[in-house]
Amino acid sequence: AADRGYPTQSTTSTVIIEVFALNKYTPQFVNDSAATVQIFESSGIGFEVAKLVVNDRDMGRAGEITYSILSDNSSGRFAVNSTSGALLVQDGLQQQTDQSFQLVILAKDGGSAESNSSKSSTITVTVIVQLDCKTHLADVSNASSWVRDRYDFDVLEGSLIGFGFGHIEAEHTNSSNDTISYASASDPYDFVDLNVTTGNLKLKRNIDDVVAESNRTAFCVNFLAVAKGRHTQIGVGIHVKDNNHNVPRFSRTQYNVSVSQYAANDTVILTASASDPDPGEAGRVTHDIISGDDGDRFNIDPDSGDISFSSSVQYHLQAVYNLTILVRDHGIFSQKSSTTHVYVTVLDINEHIPQFTLSVYSASIFENASLGTAVIDVTAMDLDAGLNGLLKYAIIGGIGMSSFFINASSGAISTAEFLDFESIQNYYLELFVSDFGWPSRNDRAHLLVVVTDVNDNAPMFSHSNYYAKVTELLPTSAVVLTVTATDIDSLTNGMLNYIIDPITDPDGTFRITSDGDIRVNTSSLTYHADSHFYFLSVTAADRGYPPLLTTSTVIIEVFALNKYAPQFVNGSAAAVQIFESSGIGFEVAKLFANDRDMGKAGEITYSILSDNSSGRFAVNSTSGALLVQDNLQQQTDQSFQLVILAKDGGSAQANSSKSSTITVTVIVQLNCETHLNNRVWSNACRNQGKCIRGVCLAQNTTDATGNYSWPSSQVGVIATIMCPFGRRLRVEDCAEAFRLCTGNQSWLQPNTTRCQYASPITRRLHTISIISVNQSNAAFVAAQLSETAEYFSPNTTTPDDINLVADIVDNIVQTNLTKRETAKIFEIVVNVTSRLMNSHRDVIRESELASNSSRRLIHNVELIAENFPISSNSTSLAIETENIVVYATEVNHRNFDGLTFLKYQSDYQRAEALPPESPVLSAIELPSRLLSENLQEDLTVRISLIFYNSNSMFRDETLERRAKSLPSNEIIAASVKGKNIERLSPPVQFLFHRFTTSDDNYFPHCYFWDSTKNDEYGGWNSEGCELAEVTDTTITCHCNHLTSFSVLVTPCGSGSNCPCRNVDDHRLVIISYVGCALSLASITATIVCLSLAKCCRRGERLSETVKIHINLCVSLILSIIAFLSIRDSSLCYATALGLHYFLLSSVMWMMVEGIAVFRDIVLVFQSKWLLCGKRKFYQIAVFGGWGFPLVVTATLITAQSVLDDSEFYGLVKIRRNDWNPKKVDLS
Repeated sequence: AADRGYPTQSTTSTVIIEVFALNKYTPQFVNDSAATVQIFESSGIGFEVAKLVVNDRDMGRAGEITYSILSDNSSGRFAVNSTSGALLVQDGLQQQTDQSFQLVILAKDGGSAESNSSKSSTITVTVIVQLDCKTHLADVSNASSWVRDRYDFDVLEGSLIGFGFGHIEAEHTNSSNDTISYASASDPYDFVDLNVTTGNLKLKRNIDDVVAESNRTAFCVNFLAVAKGRHTQIGVGIHVKDNNHNVPRFSRTQYNVSVSQYAANDTVILTASASDPDPGEAGRVTHDIISGDDGDRFNIDPDSGDISFSSSVQYHLQAVYNLTILVRDHGIFSQKSSTTHVYVTVLDINEHIPQFTLSVYSASIFENASLGTAVIDVTAMDLDAGLNGLLKYAIIGGIGMSSFFINASSGAISTAEFLDFESIQNYYLELFVSDFGWPSRNDRAHLLVVVTDVNDNAPMFSHSNYYAKVTELLPTSAVVLTVTATDIDSLTNGMLNYIIDPITDPDGTFRITSDGDIRVNTSSLTYHADSHFYFLSVTAADRGYPPLLTTSTVIIEVFALNKYAPQFVNGSAAAVQIFESSGIGFEVAKLFANDRDMGKAGEITYSILSDNSSGRFAVNSTSGALLVQDNLQQQTDQSFQLVILAKDGGSAQANSSKSSTITVTVIVQLNCETHLNNRVWSNACRNQGKCIRGVCLAQNTTDATGNYSWPSSQVGVIATIMCPFGRRLRVEDCAEAFRLCTGNQSWLQPNTTRCQYASPITRRLHTISIISVNQSNAAFVAAQLSETAEYFSPNTTTPDDINLVADIVDNIVQTNLTKRETAKIFEIVVNVTSRLMNSHRDVIRESELASNSSRRLIHNVELIAENFPISSNSTSLAIETENIVVYATEVNHRNFDGLTFLKYQSDYQRAEALPPESPVLSAIELPSRLLSENLQEDLTVRISLIFYNSNSMFRDETLERRAKSLPSNEIIAASVKGKNIERLSPPVQFLFHRFTTSDDNYFPHCYFWDSTKNDEYGGWNSEGCELAEVTDTTITCHCNHLTSFSVLVTPCGSGSNCPCRNVDDHRLVIISYVGCALSLASITATIVCLSLAKCCRRGERLSETVKIHINLCVSLILSIIAFLSIRDSSLCYATALGLHYFLLSSVMWMMVEGIAVFRDIVLVFQSKWLLCGKRKFYQIAVFGGWGFPLVVTATLITAQSVLDDSEFYGLVKIRRNDWNPKKVDLS
């Protein structure tokens, strides 16, 4: 049961319906109402007299039959099985004469389950009990006797005339050879033919005829044996036996027939005949309908099996009948049967017309529907069945019928062509439906298809480009020009909005109305020399969903008004001093007039208005440079006055110009070297200031803003050059680059901060960087940055590009972004940073020195990892780019059991632990105690992991230059948001794929990135990190804090501590073993010589001195053996203990030997401890040599066990899980 609310609520219950069968039919005995059975009196108890069979066409309980004896005059000699219907003998039948008994057998069904009313029928069974044949026959003569005491023969039912079934034989009672002949004594039914000579018995009548005539199945016939006129009589029992072996069979297992519902009664529709090969009555069959004819509409001929109608049939009442036909034979003793099914299909006539459910259908469809899009399903009804009710649909007419397709079977209509609202808005179709009957009947309907407009046409501007000329100082809201666009879509899809791309108008100089009017948006329109052309990108967007756009370029040229007169920066007069040696073309002075007007009105032309130098000077009309154009050689100093005119270009409209003048006095001095030959005086002359003058030579320079050709200039002059690509945005000063010529005749670096960048990519980045980022435009700025980053190339990216990107990223990340846009914006930032990491190392380094760009970009990536929004249905996120993989997860620190993250060549995943050997590029394992000691408040914390595939932004040139260290390309950064993780135990474990270098003699070191090193430019620091393990494929490190980790390899012997062998490590190992072997051999030889030489010489005992020397040798041998066991890491602690003890004992024995030598040689001192007995001295020596080291080592071991510091032996760490010398392989 479901309600009609939203959402729908429902509940379910189970209904059990039990269908009971009605008791419609009475059980019927297949033997009709009476039967006769004949048996002999010798039939024993349990003998089956007959098998009674009943048919009941009901089903279920109503068809279950129970048998019982209703009446019986046999005094209980017989019983019937209640289930099977078998009639059995249950008492002795011995008697003096033939007797017959009548039993009425009742067959009763189970009745209806509803009313418990049962139905029944009866059959009368006559049982004839005959005497056995031989029992009452007496011998008449004793001339002969029968060979057997009793003759009983069986004759199968169906046996025919001439059938031989037995043989009787008699023999003489004496030795007589007389012939014995045979004769019939009594044969009541005259059916036995006796051969009088041989005694053979044959039938002279069909046995079934005899049984039918006598109604018996057992016969007693008497025969005589005659010899010498005398005879002997014997009774022969003949028993007719069941010969019904075959079941009657239908010619088919199933019959199918179709008939018209208007077929006449008694019309034979089918013959379902069966046959039985058994002879006689056992082969005669009878047919009957036992089920499927509930309405008694069919008859069947019992003999032929012809099925006909007994009453009319109606298709609408029942279309198919399943008749079960029973056939049974007429066997005397048992009857056999079988069934078949006849399916009668009643055919309908095409009497109904198909009808559409509606006479007019309507549907709508969007014009952008793809081919095959469903429009509507039309349906029709036909009450006929079969082919008469099977329908086919078609479109037979109308407007645009070829644009649609109808499924002939289902009536589903779909598009066959692309639709266009702008061409046809409505389609009228004529529909046709017909059946498959004969004659066919049909119906018609109409369909109106309304095409719905979609936004499939972009707006179209009337011009691809617009151009307008205006003068400056136009007032606010003044119309500059009107753009027009049209959209042929309808309704809101055809309504337009106009937008000016802010990239093309970053200062918001113009605005556009909904009518397409471009108006001045600022207080007034001002002319700018470098940007008096405005190239606006105007977008027309319709109001459909999604909106469609088109763009046109609007070029607005602003003409300047001539408001100001040019003004010389030097005032109205100036004086310049030059030497007479100044050659033709020498620049005497650079005259500069400033005109605050823009454009043509600000273009200055220079000329000499008056000149008393006789044409010795000229002025460049464009640059204002005053030049020497004739020889200045003279005998005395002279001065010349020139009046220079500066005239602007005037207004573009009125052509009226303005001007100003300046009087320049040029003093030409004599050259010191020309007129004074005395070098001392010449130097003095220079020092007096008469000849001190300098020039910076012309020079060409190039930077990010273009190429510059700096002219030769005098000392102290600031040279200026127009910017090659105009003024940089938001720079109000003139579009000029300038450069100072210093007193030592050298140039300072050019100042080009006012000039626009030369690269289009850099210009675009600069435009984006000056946009003030806020919530409303952050997504737009990020999208512009992403589009620009597509053009980044390692060969073209400049330091300015990286600096500008860092500025843009700072602006984006520091903005309070909306949650909906944060994820997409952050992904763009990470991707752009990843692309920049492909830039050349020198470019990244230069940008870092200029603006800390690398540090800022990496810092922003870390901020993104800490603040990237995680979806509500997840606890982790991942951003994967070419060079950066960001993984962040939020965990409950109380349940935190560690985190392991693996990064492969093209995949990444969490894991249970670091793999011992794996093709990972890098991996990190955070210990389970990472959060337990550092967090007390927050239950949920964020752990961020960042994998860098490039080290380009993590370069420490100081370390690389000093130690020649090479950093791994793989760098891992880890952090816990808002927490400073230090002094971890156990430490953080990180793993890197072992990379190769051009020089095999490199050893790995573990470092973290310290942003405070190298004047806060950052550098690698090893504090708190140590190498754990080196295998053939991996390098594992431990650090007790969280930051950015990597592995640097350092060449052995370059100032680093290498716990490895050098280039000749194999040779050194061989030399070490050879040296140890020689030492062992030499010391052993020393012991042998000392022992044998003393003993063999005089048979004396070894002296104390020799004993001391032998003890020293033994101690040295044991020290060497302990040293050789170092390579077995499993004996690490024992090796350390042995080395400590034996080296200490060797030192002690050396000291004892020194004292002994001193004691033997120098006897001057009469000290008791020196002059004590030799034996006592040796005992003291043994304690000092072996006992004192034992006391020291035992004390150290005891202290270690108390402190429970099993990883150290003294101050040396010897049990380190993070380092196994056997695994180091630098080959």
